[in-house]
Amino acid sequence: MVLLEVCSLSVLSVPLLAQSQTLSVSAVMDLWQAGGNNDGSTGGIPPAVYAFSAAAGQTITFSSITGSWGCVPTYSFGPDGTTNNCFGISGGEDNIVIPPTGNLSGYASTDFVGALVGVFLADNLPPSAPPSLRFYETDGSLGGIQTNFLTLSPLIGQIFFIGDGLTGTGTGSVQAFQVPTTATHLYLGFVDVCSTMAPGCYFDNQGSVTAVFSITPVAASPYGISLGNVELCRTKKAVVTLTNNGSTKVHFGPISFVDVTGNPGDFSDIEYCHNGNLDAGHSCTVAVKFSPSEEASESATLNIVTSAPGSPIQMPITGTGIANSNGCTD
Repeated sequence: MVLLEVCSLSVLSVPLLAQSQTLSVSAVMDLWQAGGNNDGSTGGIPPAVYAFSAAAGQTITFSSITGSWGCVPTYSFGPDGTTNNCFGISGGEDNIVIPPTGNLSGYASTDFVGALVGVFLADNLPPSAPPSLRFYETDGSLGGIQTNFLTLSPLIGQIFFIGDGLTGTGTGSVQAFQVPTTATHLYLGFVDVCSTMAPGCYFDNQGSVTAVFSITPVAASPYGISLGNVELCRTKKAVVTLTNNGSTKVHFGPISFVDVTGNPGDFSDIEYCHNGNLDAGHSCTVAVKFSPSEEASESATLNIVTSAPGSPIQMPITGTGIANSNGCTD
């Protein structure tokens, strides 16, 4: 006899589709003032901010970033920034290294400065500044991240390049920015420095850009399903709730278990969003079960294909098969 045990896990709610949000970012917005951080800069104002609920597996994509700005009336450039020497820095703009300031990271670029940049924060500033990131377009001699990345996973408090949100300037694929699980705020601003390389000298900036973006999930990691120890000849079940927070119907495709370690047949779904569609504002459930066939630790990734951005939804599952004290006779 195989007994079914309902797992006492909390139900996990996964938002599937989010509506677009818009932020206007003025050229005088200093990103290093995010969250009340004190950077001692001159002429800047706090950056644009969007508040949201913390959740696992969220990502941000920008559908449109338009506009231009300049650091003096002579110059005007788009959200990807500039290589013009309008900051009065000896040697041009090809080696900008801004040190960590307050509780936020620094920022480095071997090609572009003056770009639209962002930072994720929780309800409070991090206790110390995280490591700084370096970005480049063509000159990677100093190392770093090329600006044509498809996905980026910044830490809380880590300044990151956004530009126009595309892999190329005005063209290419839409880039995805994975949201730290504890983040509750996205801040947008610009990179500007004085001759000391510290953030500042925003007072002579003009213009703005408008950023249109949405937050959607890409995975449930790192909050997965831990089914713990399960005796052989028993089954443990966990239930996941999927919620459509958008304005249009979501269609569900196949559900599967991938990246399985152990016996693939030990993981299965027993309930799955009945009719395959989920109207806006509604929820449905997915129930999965683990029936170990051996005494071993096993894992899998629940893979749910949907029509929503960020598909598929992926969630790690772990469980450990242990000996049945009754010898599989009850």
